Amino acid sequence: MLAASGQDAVNFELTSSVESLLDVAGLDHLQSKPIRNRKFNNYVKTNLENRKLAAQHNAILQTTAAEYEEIGEKTYLERIDLHFTTGHRIPEVYAICDVPKDFDTFWKLVWSENIEHIVLLDNLQWQQIRKYYWPKFGLSLDIKNILVHCIHEEIFTDHEYRTFKLTYQDQTRVIDQLRFTAWIDFDLPHSLTFVNFFKKMSVMSLNKTSPILVHCSTTRAGTGFALLCDMCLRISKKDNVVDVFKNSQILKDSNFNLIDSYKCYQLAHLVILECLLSFELDVEVDLLDNKSEPSVLSEKELKKYLTYMKNTAWIDQLSSDKNRDSNIYFRVDAPRYEGEVLLRPYSPDEEIDSFLSSLNGVIIDDCSCPKKYILFKHPQQDNLEQFWAMVSKMDVSVIINLNENDCFGTSRLLKQGGLQVSKTLVLKLVNVTHFKCYDWITVRVLIDEQKHSKDVKIFWMKDWSGEEVCPPSVKDFVEFCNETTSVMADCNSVLITCCDGTTASGLYVAMSYNIENFKKENKCVICTSARLVRRYRHQFATKDEQLKFLWEATEYFVQQFKLYETL
Repeated sequence: MLAASGQDAVNFELTSSVESLLDVAGLDHLQSKPIRNRKFNNYVKTNLENRKLAAQHNAILQTTAAEYEEIGEKTYLERIDLHFTTGHRIPEVYAICDVPKDFDTFWKLVWSENIEHIVLLDNLQWQQIRKYYWPKFGLSLDIKNILVHCIHEEIFTDHEYRTFKLTYQDQTRVIDQLRFTAWIDFDLPHSLTFVNFFKKMSVMSLNKTSPILVHCSTTRAGTGFALLCDMCLRISKKDNVVDVFKNSQILKDSNFNLIDSYKCYQLAHLVILECLLSFELDVEVDLLDNKSEPSVLSEKELKKYLTYMKNTAWIDQLSSDKNRDSNIYFRVDAPRYEGEVLLRPYSPDEEIDSFLSSLNGVIIDDCSCPKKYILFKHPQQDNLEQFWAMVSKMDVSVIINLNENDCFGTSRLLKQGGLQVSKTLVLKLVNVTHFKCYDWITVRVLIDEQKHSKDVKIFWMKDWSGEEVCPPSVKDFVEFCNETTSVMADCNSVLITCCDGTTASGLYVAMSYNIENFKKENKCVICTSARLVRRYRHQFATKDEQLKFLWEATEYFVQQFKLYETL
């Protein structure tokens, strides 16, 4: 673990000074740029700004290397060494291969090479078109003379952990698999999502007689990215320096394709930095559950978290710029066959595109569903027709309205039981339920004289003024978030709207992330949830009072969740 507590923790300090390189003996055959851990933040930020990282990567690619071989009946797993800055080398501790099509050969190689750890970068979107080379939990896979049985499985927000028992000729071995589930070659994940994954990979034992097998389902560069991050993190923990440049050359010398992507090279720097920056951001439930005070966040602790949020703002700004400039109005569909890439437009015509843009719209991911949330500011009464046409065409089934504003014609709908929005679009009131802090309204959208219809659920939160950055009641906000998160769990598209399209919406989505993660992993990820929202628009969840409110809301949610479990 690379936590910030304890003597073995990485003492990461921000610095504004210009980075200097260290002189390291014994590495004359490689160019070396080792950077002290505490100065790595400034190094990465500066070299991204002046494009020196791009120049480094280009220099690495200037020489040739061995060609890559796919798994075959007569091939072998390619081995890679780990070099420490002191000159110490651990030979052949990694093995690489493609994700197998021939399961028989793969498991034979795993057995013959004495593999104990498998690391896979994967994408859940491919699961409908590709068979996995491992059995489901509790089941077995009979590979000729080798029996593979999955005896343990843990599913987390962005990764999975499994344990297999292999049996061959009356011999039994135990193998574990660490699988990252959010890897997308053409749209790289946010660096923060890799922290827990690489923390777990970094504690896998290094052994020449039992190498760590690493592979990626989409590209060989993904395999190189995983190797580069793990190598650098292990070295940084032991030698207190990071040398991405030298380790990239080592990978290139082993296999050119492992390091041919600049996107992966840049992402590796950011992921390593995230791991060095991270302290124990994930709060165990007991820390929140066993307190009698209304909040466990002291001023000192709050300052620590706020400092972390400020120090990582520039990283999230990179993602915010990328997400704003690309893939806003398109989502990736699951392909029909391996290698195909399908982009489905969010809005079917230019009119809807223009309407979203006019409302400062942004489309962001849910923890388990890409491009699920559509966030924008309240529409005006004179463009209700455009709004409801967008709801219909974008297949929206849930609308979250967070501020006091009748922006959907809801009041007229409740009074009249229906609303003629246009000649071809009519709203019919199906049901309304009034709660203390919100209304639940179900509306039927009728199009073209009832030829097409769709029911839409509207959750309208009360008493949250658009002038306030936080709602007036922690209790009411948590109840609203918990109820709506459950309702929209199976929805593909959810509209979330507030007065400015940013303040209330960002806080709501951050809390939704927090709730989902808690239900999956029994951990609260307060800063992480705020940063995952901020990567789409840097104004999301940036105010100090919102982070404190998010902590208090999380504490209340955990207490109520545990109370419900005891009933």
